[in-house]
Amino acid sequence: MPITKGTEVKKSKVKVCNRNPKNDYKSPNGMLYAFDVEFENGDKGEYMSKNEDAPKFKEGEVASYKVDVMTSSKNPDWSKNLIKYHSEFERGGSKGGYKPKTPAQRASILFQVIISSLYELANNNHEHVTTDQISALAPKILKIAFLKIKEKKDDNIETLSIEYSSAMKLTFQALSLAAKQGKLKFEDVTPDQVIEQTEKFYNYITHNRFKTDDK
Repeated sequence: MPITKGTEVKKSKVKVCNRNPKNDYKSPNGMLYAFDVEFENGDKGEYMSKNEDAPKFKEGEVASYKVDVMTSSKNPDWSKNLIKYHSEFERGGSKGGYKPKTPAQRASILFQVIISSLYELANNNHEHVTTDQISALAPKILKIAFLKIKEKKDDNIETLSIEYSSAMKLTFQALSLAAKQGKLKFEDVTPDQVIEQTEKFYNYITHNRFKTDDK
């Protein structure tokens, strides 16, 4: 399911920030806890925090944020806003310069790729797919993917993570096409199958990257 990245930094007072445990997920670098957030300007959506007891959004306080929009043409109930906390220091402000992403941040980005791609795969499936099926499969894929990334010898972890995410997108595009043609059922998709194909696409991407670097 496609995600439109928000570019505008917004600022508003937090009206509501409530826990939503059913959307929590366990990443290789720890739990990410879901919160339903609503602002006084009317914006609302889901926010993921590494700390269950101390989310960055606090009711009654003004906060800066961006909104990513995840949409589904097949099932509108799957569409939602993803709220991202914004900080000048975390985003590489003038005082701090560029700051590499932490393992938890890289896991969060890869998880977004996986979850949005699974929804897209479900959209193209001829069988009914539930949110519970997607929620159960996504963390399993993320766990194996992060183990594969850690096994690779590449000094530039940022580039590696980007290329692996790209390979993952290509994998799900291929699976979605097969589902659309009636050749694949969502229930038959396994984490090992996804990772195996992702590894092939990743090797293709890095092979061509190295050939370009040699020129």
